[in-house]
Amino acid sequence: MQNEQVINIGLLQLKGKLEPVNIYGLVWDASNPDLGKRYLERQKQTLPASETPKPAKINISGLPELEEKELKPQGQPSNPFLNRSAITQSDYFCGREVLIHKIYSRLSAVRPQSISLYGERRIGKSSLLNQLGSYCLRKRFLQDMQHNIFINIDIQSMRSATVEHFIETLYDGIKSCFSGNLSFDLKPTYHDFTRLVTELCEAGFALIIMFDEFDLITLNPNFDVEFYSWLRNLASHQRLAFVTSSFSQLQQLCATKKISDSPFFNIFTAYYVGPFSPEEVKTMIDKLLELSLTDLSFDRWLPEITDKAGYLPFFIQIYCSNLFDLYSSQPSPAEVEAAFLEEAADHFEHICRNFSDMEQECIQLILAKRKLPAKLDSTLQALLRKGYVTQSEAGVRLFSRTFEGYYQKRESSLKPKSLWSKLWKT
Repeated sequence: MQNEQVINIGLLQLKGKLEPVNIYGLVWDASNPDLGKRYLERQKQTLPASETPKPAKINISGLPELEEKELKPQGQPSNPFLNRSAITQSDYFCGREVLIHKIYSRLSAVRPQSISLYGERRIGKSSLLNQLGSYCLRKRFLQDMQHNIFINIDIQSMRSATVEHFIETLYDGIKSCFSGNLSFDLKPTYHDFTRLVTELCEAGFALIIMFDEFDLITLNPNFDVEFYSWLRNLASHQRLAFVTSSFSQLQQLCATKKISDSPFFNIFTAYYVGPFSPEEVKTMIDKLLELSLTDLSFDRWLPEITDKAGYLPFFIQIYCSNLFDLYSSQPSPAEVEAAFLEEAADHFEHICRNFSDMEQECIQLILAKRKLPAKLDSTLQALLRKGYVTQSEAGVRLFSRTFEGYYQKRESSLKPKSLWSKLWKT
């Protein structure tokens, strides 16, 4: 046993491991001076030649290409409220000024800080994420905008992706920012991507990697604790930050408790994306009307808009879209509300189905104009934060009179009927 010797054979790619693993050999008779040498040479001959690491070349030949794209309306007046998907054009994006200032104060730090955006469905998280890397916001908030690389990654295609696919997507995103000024031939491994990030940072760049619906990654079993440790290491040691969007806070959505306990999630500052303020509602309506090539004003309709659509930007767009189409016929509020409800009904149904039991109880007491017990205080605050309930000097009410009517009619239809009512079809 005294003559044994451990010899480092070299790196070998093993199945199930993303990075090559160091292989060691145990020589039992190290007293023979040539035995260890012959053993090492023989073992190295068995390793595939392709496994011998070769330094990959990374060529940075310029700065990312940035250009300001302005939307200039042309032709006939068009309805500016028709968009129902995430906003990509800066001209159509409105509001969130306070939140944007908070976000950029962290992204523009010497070492940018990671941010988690979370909020309800259709609240505008994806639109906000799209705008963070826009030319106009970078110009406003960054002193050296060309040395800040913003990469927006589509997580929808990664529901069952592997780590290799994830890294390849990051490579594609970085290359697209440089438009030919960056070239490399790297493997989709933790080591190679880390090296790329290191060289970019040494060249003076900072990377902001944005992931919409990041919760889809946290639910993918292909991404284990090692993956999140790697992401945390990148953010901790490089000029790199992540900006994610999700329905709930990230740790609540992880596939396993082991992942949710990962220190990766501690690097994020969480910001809730909620309903608009009254000022943001008016600003959005006025700005979008300016793009319509008309001289319309919805000012006199503003109380009606917030009464029927609340302060949720998605429903405001639906209401204003129908108002815009009907405007020339001088519609009554009832006519606009009927058109609004026809389009909004499916979304109202989705909201109703996802209310918790406590939220249902809270809403029913609000509709009955009864005092809420102390046990529902936190539930009421959550509904106010989500924008499904509003509070004023007049008291607490549901965010939309139209939604209120829909909810009451739905609840009535779900109540079990008596035998007498069934017989007489009442």
